[in-house]
Amino acid sequence: MNEKTKISLSLGTIILISIFLAFYQIGEKSIWVDEVCSIMICRNWSNMWTLIINMEPNMWFYYLLLHFWIKMGDSALIVRSLSAVFSVATVPVIFIIGRRLFDNRTGLIAALLLTMNTFFIQYAQDARSYSLLLFLSTLSSYFFLKGIATGSLKYWISYAVSSVLSIFSH
Repeated sequence: MNEKTKISLSLGTIILISIFLAFYQIGEKSIWVDEVCSIMICRNWSNMWTLIINMEPNMWFYYLLLHFWIKMGDSALIVRSLSAVFSVATVPVIFIIGRRLFDNRTGLIAALLLTMNTFFIQYAQDARSYSLLLFLSTLSSYFFLKGIATGSLKYWISYAVSSVLSIFSH
């Protein structure tokens, strides 16, 4: 088995572990007060914008995404799964950053450490913006590194967009 295949299998295994931990009993806990607020803000399109503008300007990008996500349903499993998806999506980006800055082994270790972090797992199962913020911040870091390395305008624009969206996610 060549090195590239080993790396791919290792990263795939880490991502599968991340999926398992992010979704394990995700709908079992009762929805808590902050999650109720997220759901209530996102249910009604016109009220959502009124609340965001007048009372709760934080997290509006997350609320926008959640508004469309809860069209599939508003059970704890479905509402929280948006955060789980962003958590899992962060893992390969962390790997890529670790690989880019150091080597494949460091990228795999970074991805595994993130996957096993209890706070990471907790926020993956929470209907709040924390996993989206982490994903966008990590993506922003990746685009920043690519922008420095290549000087390409597309990476600098991607860096700016992901950075601004991360600000509006928290």
